[in-house]
Amino acid sequence: MAEGLSITIQLGAYQNIFAKAVAGHVADLRHALRALEDGSFVEKAQTAAPGAVVKLQFAEPETFTDDAVHRQTRRCFRSIIGDFITFLDQILAARRILGRRLVVPPDGLKDADAAIAFVQSALDAEYHSVASDASLRNPEKVRQLVQAGALSKESAMIIGTYFDVRRFMEHHRAIPPEPQIVFFRRMKMLMGDREIVSLPTIGEEGQAISVKMETEKRLLPAAEKISLTEAEINDVAFGLQLIAGEIVDTLNQSKN
Repeated sequence: MAEGLSITIQLGAYQNIFAKAVAGHVADLRHALRALEDGSFVEKAQTAAPGAVVKLQFAEPETFTDDAVHRQTRRCFRSIIGDFITFLDQILAARRILGRRLVVPPDGLKDADAAIAFVQSALDAEYHSVASDASLRNPEKVRQLVQAGALSKESAMIIGTYFDVRRFMEHHRAIPPEPQIVFFRRMKMLMGDREIVSLPTIGEEGQAISVKMETEKRLLPAAEKISLTEAEINDVAFGLQLIAGEIVDTLNQSKN
């Protein structure tokens, strides 16, 4: 049996997986939006796959681009939130494993590889338990992390509005039945006290450039289909990655 082994659960690995997933979703969105802007979206949408026997033709191809930008941003938003929920499930599963004693199999663990595989199997099983628990709602997952001191109340508030928007998208045809506030955590670049909103920006000699984090809110009107801009999607992606880092850093400190 392996003796004297110390296995560390790297919570940052879950953060990295989430960051890569977000980057992929944002890249897909940018690709689609640039295609809409240059007109190639319509052209390619009308082109069937090579060798296709049955081809669907659009009588008025311009009509399916009317809401295309907002369809793409809504799809990207849902994907990002879905991967963030997966990240939360992984973190909660890891916390459960860290908080209990694992019973070694009767035949023992013969070497380091066997020990790592044993712990990974326990993590995977606990993750599936968390993710499939219908009674463990997403707001409750956030509440548990706040209670554990791993998440600030401000971050929890921001996440809560994203869960609400996602629910409207998935169950209300993206139409909020009542006005909905959504928060965005933005990074602003300032020249002096003036925000840099485009390049090039001309400043005065000796002016300092600084970075400032701000939380802004937007009111989504009731009875109107939700529309998010590309900039707002970037803010969601950036803000959730900061929050993921906040959770991981806080939990890592509590382990030490």
